[in-house]
Amino acid sequence: MRRCSEKLGKTLHRAGVRQGWWDAKRIAVAVSGGSDSMALLWLMLNCWPNDISVIHVEHGIRGDSSKADACFVKEHCEKLDIPCCVVSRNVPGEAMKGESLEQAARRIRHEALASKAEEIGSDFVALAHNSDDTVETFFLNLARGSGAYGLAGIPEVRDRFVRPVLEISRDELRELLKEVGWSWVEDESNQEDIYLRNRIRHEVLPLLEKRINSGVRRHVLSLIEEMSDLRREEERTASDLSRSLFSFMPWSLYSLDRSGVMDLSKGHRIWLFRHVGRELGLRTLSRHRTEILSDLLERSSRWRFQWSEDVELCCCKDHLIWLTRESLEERSSETIVLSLTRGESEWFGEEISWSCLEEGIPFREGLVANVPVLPKDGECLIDVVPLSSIKNKEKKAVRGSFPWCIENKIPVVRINGIPYWSPRIGNWFGRWVFPLDSVKCDGVCSIRFTHPRQG
Repeated sequence: MRRCSEKLGKTLHRAGVRQGWWDAKRIAVAVSGGSDSMALLWLMLNCWPNDISVIHVEHGIRGDSSKADACFVKEHCEKLDIPCCVVSRNVPGEAMKGESLEQAARRIRHEALASKAEEIGSDFVALAHNSDDTVETFFLNLARGSGAYGLAGIPEVRDRFVRPVLEISRDELRELLKEVGWSWVEDESNQEDIYLRNRIRHEVLPLLEKRINSGVRRHVLSLIEEMSDLRREEERTASDLSRSLFSFMPWSLYSLDRSGVMDLSKGHRIWLFRHVGRELGLRTLSRHRTEILSDLLERSSRWRFQWSEDVELCCCKDHLIWLTRESLEERSSETIVLSLTRGESEWFGEEISWSCLEEGIPFREGLVANVPVLPKDGECLIDVVPLSSIKNKEKKAVRGSFPWCIENKIPVVRINGIPYWSPRIGNWFGRWVFPLDSVKCDGVCSIRFTHPRQG
């Protein structure tokens, strides 16, 4: 094994121990072919004792140039006898509505890397972000209105992704490659100032260094270190709050107890909202929009807040509920008629089963009910309709308090058009009985719903 630069070797070892991957058996190294990732590959190959594999994501943005980069990485790995996996994706074609090319490339690249790493049995994926990337990210987030969390720069560890050279500058990594005689490829898009990061790299930082302070990068890195302590405090606090205030709500992405959130200070509310957004993989709200959200909570108990292109946060009397827009807009007018024998069906993916019995005591509880079958000399139609389709004055008959934003998914059992029962969301064990002296029936229809799932 070659002797590597003593300074960079020690830095790599410190990072490995601190980030928790130094004793791993195998690490997948994400290599684009650029100088940063090629330097990371050399360091991992020569300064880390265990097995590595290389993953290259061919993103399909630059046509033949992208394919040439993939060939460069694959040929280099073949010379070194290192396993190399090339994953081809079409970023322009896979970008979601409202997503920039930069955002789409990052999301798709991370998805591809994580999937391939799991396939080849690697617990970690090493990314080549360096200290210059950290400084650029600071200014990007500052311009976007980020809070302290975003100003803490790039996290060293997130899920299976680790960043071994985050303390090393871009110039140091290139000097290493020149010293060991390794080549790299230049991504011409790095020179195009249509991308925000490139504008910061080529315009903003050089101007600050020339006109304000030549040590601006060093000072920003010191500030980022301080902000990282605050970010860790935010993560711990928000995680604890989310666990204590979580409330089960079927068909939701996430749900919190509203009164508990309202009892929090404004700062802790903002931390909590950002934490839930991260848990759901949503784009981080700016500080300004998060403050608007916090203030909205004080002003009203019923509203919809568009978090992203396809996710909304809904406020109800007792809950804050994250739902997809598709789920909110979905209005089912379908009626399921229960035959007076036996059968089974589905309601938004949850199973309904029923069977009619000549004898049985009518009752209603959380997920099971014996609905009375009326005398045979009269008509008896038992059906299931969405709660959103019945009149407000009739909703009290089902004895349940349901958030307005999921009423279209709540099943209500009716007898001859009169609401009698709905599965309970809150207390699943609160059994209550029909007044037997007021119900004359020729048996019961025993109905059972499966427990609604979240998400």
